Amino acid sequence: MQNSERSLKYTSKVIFVDYKPAELKLNKEWIIVYYAKNPLTGKLERMRLRVPTMASNTARLKHAKLIVS
Repeated sequence: MQNSERSLKYTSKVIFVDYKPAELKLNKEWIIVYYAKNPLTGKLERMRLRVPTMASNTARLKHAKLIVS
C-alpha cells in the first residue's frame, strides 16, 4: 500500500450539522424544542416554541405535531 492510499483509508469524516429535529416536550407547559446553527457563532443554539392552549388536548396535540413536522 502506498502512503497516499493509507492516508485516505484513515481520514476522519466531518459531518455538517445545521440543526437537530424538533421534538415535543409534554410537561407543565407544552414546548417544542429544536436546535439550529447560529451563523454568527457557528454553534447550535436551542430554540423553544410554546404550544398555545386550546379547548381540547387532542386539538392541541394535533397542532403541536403539525408544528413539529
